[in-house]
Amino acid sequence: DVAERRLYTTVRFGASKTVRLRDDNGNISERSDEQICRLFLETAQNNTRIASLVREIHTSNSRVHAKMYEVQFRIIGICKNVERLHVNAFGCKGHLLDALKAVLSNVEGLTILELSCKPERLGMQPAKKSDLLFISDVMALLPNWPRITAIYGSLGNEHDYYDRPTNVPSALGACP
Repeated sequence: DVAERRLYTTVRFGASKTVRLRDDNGNISERSDEQICRLFLETAQNNTRIASLVREIHTSNSRVHAKMYEVQFRIIGICKNVERLHVNAFGCKGHLLDALKAVLSNVEGLTILELSCKPERLGMQPAKKSDLLFISDVMALLPNWPRITAIYGSLGNEHDYYDRPTNVPSALGACP
């Protein structure tokens, strides 16, 4: 029980590493980070006790693969006791940002959020507003996180500035 708790307290996905697994017969198989992520999602869906042990999640997606983001966001949504969340959503855009905001709104025990959501730039094309996450988007989520103590973020794009009103009053009183 203690070993299991230690194993699942902190999970990391999307490190672009291949994991070698040895089965009971000594055979070695290799799994990609995407396969490991999908296996963990399946495990968490089928075993709520394991999902409840997760307290910290680190996600990244160096290949900017939409399906990988979807799986990672589903994992965040299933693990209800997450306190620390580190999301590197480089290149995440449009409907995926909406999915990220939706899953973040349901993480109630969050104490620390580290969020990086910069759009993937192709040449000199400016990013679209729909492909950016704004500070007002994060501020709007604050009332959902009564235990939040720190938010670290790198949002938007330093080359494209879009002015969007920040609705701070709705977030007042959300932090202790």
